[in-house]
Amino acid sequence: MRKQIKKELALLLIVAMMMGLVPVMAEPVPVQAETGTAKTIAGLGVSMIADPVNPGISVTQAWTGSYVYFGNYDADSDEKAEPV
Repeated sequence: MRKQIKKELALLLIVAMMMGLVPVMAEPVPVQAETGTAKTIAGLGVSMIADPVNPGISVTQAWTGSYVYFGNYDADSDEKAEPV
């Protein structure tokens, strides 16, 4: 009985690890009003995160690349969640 449970748990672990290798299909989100561009939600995995382009020393060149959103968190207990 104990060997059977160990085998089943090992199989479950293998399946869970293999699911991490499955590519995630991302879909664009509708156009954002403030920027006029569509955002792509990557979901799980990092396959949709693109390499950023270094603007060098130019302060006038806009950021290009992917943004990573971690959410909001009330770190200072003022009942207002700030971006992480």
